[in-house]
Amino acid sequence: MLTYVETLAPNKADSLHRWIKQLYDEDLESSFDFLVRKSLRKLKLRQVELAIDCKRDLYWGKKSIHVIAGENDHGTNKAFEWVVLTITKPHPMPLMALPLFSSAERAEKTMELIKYAISLPIKVKRVTLDRGFYSSRLIAFMQERKFPFLMLVPATKPLVRYA
Repeated sequence: MLTYVETLAPNKADSLHRWIKQLYDEDLESSFDFLVRKSLRKLKLRQVELAIDCKRDLYWGKKSIHVIAGENDHGTNKAFEWVVLTITKPHPMPLMALPLFSSAERAEKTMELIKYAISLPIKVKRVTLDRGFYSSRLIAFMQERKFPFLMLVPATKPLVRYA
């Protein structure tokens, strides 16, 4: 059953949130990594297809350094943004999500996720990325590591002519 902690134990929700705020990002990442590796062993996944995409969680609060401003959606133009690595085949499963504080660091965070995917006990058949990830630096990074990928690119005149 999926629900909020406030629904299950309203008198303990504040304590849980206080404990979470005291953790370091690295601790949460390490714990999630432990659970992912354990799940991969249990599921006995060997060859997988991956996808990397961005996820936005809308934000209506006060200004914050962790919030990215963008297009107006549901009464706000602010959101937390994440770069997410997911198994798409044979079974959908999220592997890791890293916070994105500016679109300029998208390639950097994507490279971190690719390094993470390489470290996992799986064989990657292909990773799929959309147009927002088009970057010569990222393409060179994946080619150096012989990492199989499929990336949509913006249909600019020079690229259309090249294709």
